[in-house]
Amino acid sequence: MSNNYLNIQNDKKAVNPNISIAQFISDLKVVEDIYFNVFDDKDLKKTCTRIRVHYYGDAIKFNSIQAPFIGDVFNNTIPLASYYDSVNNERRLYWEHFFLMNKSIVYERLTSQASENGIGDNPSPYLVHNGNKIDLGQVLYGFESLVYQKDVGDYKEYDTYQEPNPNRSPKTYSRSYNSIPLRRINDLAGWLANVATPISEVLQHRINGESKYKDDKKIKNPPASETERDRYYEISAPDADLFGNVDAIGIYYAYKKLESYYLNNNSEKPRLSDVFELYYTGKSRLKFNHLAAFIPGEPQPMSHTADKRWLIFSIHFGFAKYIGMNKFQWIPESEAWHIFLTETTKESNHINHKSLNERLTLFAEFWATILPFYGKDAFWMWGKKKSEGLRVADIGVTMAANLDPFAIPFLGYKIFKFDSSNDMLNATDLTNIENNKKYFFETKFLPWLKAKILTDITDITLTND
Repeated sequence: MSNNYLNIQNDKKAVNPNISIAQFISDLKVVEDIYFNVFDDKDLKKTCTRIRVHYYGDAIKFNSIQAPFIGDVFNNTIPLASYYDSVNNERRLYWEHFFLMNKSIVYERLTSQASENGIGDNPSPYLVHNGNKIDLGQVLYGFESLVYQKDVGDYKEYDTYQEPNPNRSPKTYSRSYNSIPLRRINDLAGWLANVATPISEVLQHRINGESKYKDDKKIKNPPASETERDRYYEISAPDADLFGNVDAIGIYYAYKKLESYYLNNNSEKPRLSDVFELYYTGKSRLKFNHLAAFIPGEPQPMSHTADKRWLIFSIHFGFAKYIGMNKFQWIPESEAWHIFLTETTKESNHINHKSLNERLTLFAEFWATILPFYGKDAFWMWGKKKSEGLRVADIGVTMAANLDPFAIPFLGYKIFKFDSSNDMLNATDLTNIENNKKYFFETKFLPWLKAKILTDITDITLTND
């Protein structure tokens, strides 16, 4: 083992967790040189998984007894995203492979942890693009939540949270999610999770009488009251995370562009580095027609480069709609908003898609389910009554074991529902939940998103017509 590597291990300051786009693309190419041809059969999705599991997966660098449980759960959240390669090895980065190529610094850089609320508390490093910090883990996790679903139909929901092939071994999904109605994978891995998480945490603060971050040394200025909603939002949805959520969508469209050209022209199969290079620089080593990918259901081409990141994101999720040259309707301020927010849709496969309003609620209920609500008497229990309580170890073990804790009769775990059947909630709580949902989404997130579009793209018009 080289002295250089030992120095890096002993002094993490030798590795800067803020990685420039040019450096990251260069590092990606090193990963591909090591793994692409031998292990992954030229599959860029598996290259993505190999890196992502160091941030959301079993290769997480957490010095915690909960780390194995957390890793296993993250490994199984995205159907089809296999954690194992063709010879059943863990699909992750191995320092030894980088050391043999005298590239150990690349391994250290890609597995470093940026400072989010504390020093080195973020699971992943940050990318730096035009002065903005972008959470790399959020980019890769969000991208995978979309790109693997392409194999079974673009961005469709499942009747149950599982992969289509029940005979696949090893399994690549967690049965733990079968009883939790989070069918859009990106709702778990993308922007909606960041925006909806504070709904539950503010509620927990009111019931418990203190913030979950009270004794967290990584969190500066934890909320002292449940009325400090903005502080809860800042912790859950920092700009770096939201940039990561947004760029995951743009990366997905850059991927679709390259993949489409590859399939239609029998060209060289694109690598993950090609996708990132196209999105962030507008350039590509691959020769292809640079017309943008088309917006689903619209005659207007969709951009696939980072200079249009906010617009790409908004069109993808239906917040903006093309209505003419350089002119878009901003749906949240239009007459169509209430319908968009509350109406379910039906796709050609006859699966009812939950309304956006309901999806926000479902995620917040899911997050509340895994938070400890204890009141002032039994601080170790997950609930007001012992018979309804979830213990941290119980849920961690069952999810890591690929079991559904909500479908095991003798355990009888319950989802923390936001309705009158939950005896921990009163009418005021239910009203506050609805108000906070509107506040975090419609007062905080959407105006911020609109402002970003207009700041970055000065020659377009957003109208409520």
